[in-house]
Amino acid sequence: MRIPPLKKGGQGGFFPNLSLLGSDTKDMELNDRQWAMIEPLIPVWKPAINGSGRPPPYQVRTILEKILWVCRSGARWKDLPRVEGEPSYQTCHRWFQYWNGEGIWLHILSVLGNELGYRGIIEPKRQIIDGSFGAAKKGTKIMAMVDQKEGLPTSVLIESASPHKVTLVEATLDESFIEQEPTDLLGDKGFDSNNLDDKLYCERGLELIAPERRNKKERRHDASGLPG
Repeated sequence: MRIPPLKKGGQGGFFPNLSLLGSDTKDMELNDRQWAMIEPLIPVWKPAINGSGRPPPYQVRTILEKILWVCRSGARWKDLPRVEGEPSYQTCHRWFQYWNGEGIWLHILSVLGNELGYRGIIEPKRQIIDGSFGAAKKGTKIMAMVDQKEGLPTSVLIESASPHKVTLVEATLDESFIEQEPTDLLGDKGFDSNNLDDKLYCERGLELIAPERRNKKERRHDASGLPG
């Protein structure tokens, strides 16, 4: 599927303008060009979801917009504004779960992310990585990568809180939903590791760029001058 050229940013951009979020789901409405890109990627048929079956075609777009509103706002599903004649929050939640179970969200991210890279809107070769503890679920660590140019996500990994983020870098790279791996990966001093630097460079041709820790041990070299 070839996607017609789009302007960068705003309602004419690749994604809806999410910066003007309010209490009305109209703030999350997709324009026709955005919907034309996403519609072919969303299956709407399932024999039954708690007896609900297939929604009318015109409602699929509304369901997606309502899901986007919840994801962007962080609101509870039951806080979705009620509009007569539109799908309920229960219906939206069921379809969110169904699409999630079928891998639809990941597929959408992959198709659109690769298209962004193809157009040069994002720069896959230079990305940023970081990790944080999940606020919604205790004992969870969230690793994420974004492109340096636009700050759009390219990979997300959910793990237990125990592993240090240095040990999760390779797994986060493997979870990328765009095809092209970075050649430069930027991180904070928590990613400063000689062993990881060497492994990423030798196995992936990737340079990990991170500030050195003050308490970092001096690297030893053998007689050849190479790191030992």
